[in-house]
Amino acid sequence: MHPLRGALAPVPNALFAETALALNSSTRSLGAVLSSQDQGAISAPSLFERTALIWPQATGLVVAAIGLSGIADVAFRRQEARARGRRLAPRQNGAARSAGVI
Repeated sequence: MHPLRGALAPVPNALFAETALALNSSTRSLGAVLSSQDQGAISAPSLFERTALIWPQATGLVVAAIGLSGIADVAFRRQEARARGRRLAPRQNGAARSAGVI
């Protein structure tokens, strides 16, 4: 018998409900809250505040992706140019060059 199949096995719906409750930004507590505890609570940030909070990370991620893509593209093009150059003009050995044979 599988170790999770028993009386203490987690129920997927219950796990989802608990996780959704914990991840909800408007949830302040998972237990009982008295009105005296609610007085000093901070309200949820606005969309502008949330965007301003993640803007540097999002911008940095986009800039890093563009920069790394550019570096990879330049490296790939140089590698292709070298490979194409070898196919167009094969190297000559030293004896043929010194004898004047092309």
